[in-house]
Amino acid sequence: MPHPLVPVPTPETQPFWDGCEQGVLRINRCRTCEDAYFPPSPICPECSSTDVEFFDASGEATLYSYTIQQKPLDLWDTEGPRSVALVKLSEGPMLTSSIVNCEQTPEALQLDMPVKAAFVPFDDITVLCFEPAEVEGGEAGGGTEETRARKNWSREELSIAVNAYKGMLRKEDLGEPYSKIDLIRAASDQLPDRTEKAVEYRMQNISAVLEANEESWIDGFKPKSNVGRNVRAQIWELWTEEPS
Repeated sequence: MPHPLVPVPTPETQPFWDGCEQGVLRINRCRTCEDAYFPPSPICPECSSTDVEFFDASGEATLYSYTIQQKPLDLWDTEGPRSVALVKLSEGPMLTSSIVNCEQTPEALQLDMPVKAAFVPFDDITVLCFEPAEVEGGEAGGGTEETRARKNWSREELSIAVNAYKGMLRKEDLGEPYSKIDLIRAASDQLPDRTEKAVEYRMQNISAVLEANEESWIDGFKPKSNVGRNVRAQIWELWTEEPS
């Protein structure tokens, strides 16, 4: 009989566990409201639709909170302390996991640090954990081009994104027609190290900052709050900055 803390896949969760075995983070998305969510469920928790699907998530996240267990469960087959962490996926959902492949200390486990999915054995099953992602200078691992495109934005780059967003919002307020895609491409032309997808994601971060400060934001950029405190602060400073 398996240990009571060892997960037992069900028909609803099997695709997630299959993904863990394959080294892929697989979560649900609602086809009706397009909300991504976790844990797996045949019903969308946002709109109650049953028209849902599994998709391969990026595996990118940030460390939201954590505690450190000084005597972890024997099933982890590790000595010393182990973290129990709350991480926020770049797609939006929050989940509980553990940070691995780094020192289990407050100095190493910094809130808002970027992490990425890692898959480790737990008894006779593979479970989802997270490990430090690439940091500036490339000291904490690799990561895809898309991963790097979403990290380490300079203030100048953020300023370009904020100004492009302001331009779109101004047109929207005036009722003037504009193409979101064309404006993203125009901003991307000024940001040669960023993909169009990365620029669009940053626009969604700007929406999240505006929403948090009770300001108007563009409906076409659904707020994505998965961004560090420093970047959030810079976005708001740039937004409220008086034109020179």
